[in-house]
Amino acid sequence: MSNFIHGDNLEHKIRVEKQSQNKKLLDEIKVMYLKWKEDNLKITGTTRENIKKRVKLLNNYKAFIDQPRFKKESGNKYGFTSQSQLHSSVIEEFMYYLFKDIGKLTHKHIYWGRTQAYTNLYFAPSSIDAFEESSNIIINVKNQDFSISK
Repeated sequence: MSNFIHGDNLEHKIRVEKQSQNKKLLDEIKVMYLKWKEDNLKITGTTRENIKKRVKLLNNYKAFIDQPRFKKESGNKYGFTSQSQLHSSVIEEFMYYLFKDIGKLTHKHIYWGRTQAYTNLYFAPSSIDAFEESSNIIINVKNQDFSISK
């Protein structure tokens, strides 16, 4: 998966969508998405002004796709539900734009995006004798929408 999580999601939806009205909505969103992506890639650096520009671009794009006509709710026959991740994946891609120019993070072998992350571990032997033979470690993980990890 690329760093352009929302764009990848949008492309996938365009490929698999069978409803012609939803395809039209996706095509309309794609035009705005490509502009949002292009404008974000033009911004380099992490100054306060750069961050303000990125946030303004995010707010404008989110306001566009958050229009009721793009949401399948309140009797709207067409559009996309929250389960489609069309709306939530915008924030995931925004996080990439926000962090991509931080010097300490550039040119490293770092993974950006969704991942499963360790949350905790504990020992759960059935008895003291079992603990002597094996630690019986249980490791819990959780899906994360966005991470910078290695």
